[in-house]
Amino acid sequence: MDRRLPERDQSAAQIFNESHLTEDALEVYSLGRLSSEEDIAAVEEHLLVCGYCQTRLEKMDGFVDAVAAGAKAVAVNPEPNKYRNYLPIAIAASAALMVFMPGLLEQNTEPTSIDLVAVRNESRLSVPARKPLNLKPDLTGLSEAAYAWELSGADGDVKATGQLTLNGRLSVSGLAEGQYWLRLKPAGKQEILREFSLSVK
Repeated sequence: MDRRLPERDQSAAQIFNESHLTEDALEVYSLGRLSSEEDIAAVEEHLLVCGYCQTRLEKMDGFVDAVAAGAKAVAVNPEPNKYRNYLPIAIAASAALMVFMPGLLEQNTEPTSIDLVAVRNESRLSVPARKPLNLKPDLTGLSEAAYAWELSGADGDVKATGQLTLNGRLSVSGLAEGQYWLRLKPAGKQEILREFSLSVK
């Protein structure tokens, strides 16, 4: 689906906030007003692998569609009473807000900090579903200058990837219930240095 609208192009000043898309980037993309080819490619590439941002985009699209439907209803069927004119918009906006608000509240939730320890068998460590997580993998005994990570579900599909920050922490959000595996690799290599089990409930 081509979301570009040439007559009202904009650009997202900042696309990413840590490892996820910013609200501004999602909003401009959802409205079809993201003009930079590089920004569009970056947003769409991230959306291919990030279930959390896919969910946020769906909520954003639902909100935008509901408000647009309310505005269209007023334009098609104007009423002489000014208060009745706004009723379809108010109903559509209220419905959209009920869908969209939980996502906004979730984004403002303080992340849960988790220290991960590599184990051979399944870990008993469990974390809350659909909440921001601040994970710190155990790097004891490792000496690489930089690390890449990937998060896979029980189905083997990669759900998210990124680079480990200088403080040794990484952020993920919006994980559904299930078993996940976090794999740590040297930057630019495929060798798995550590594997961490994460049970999301």
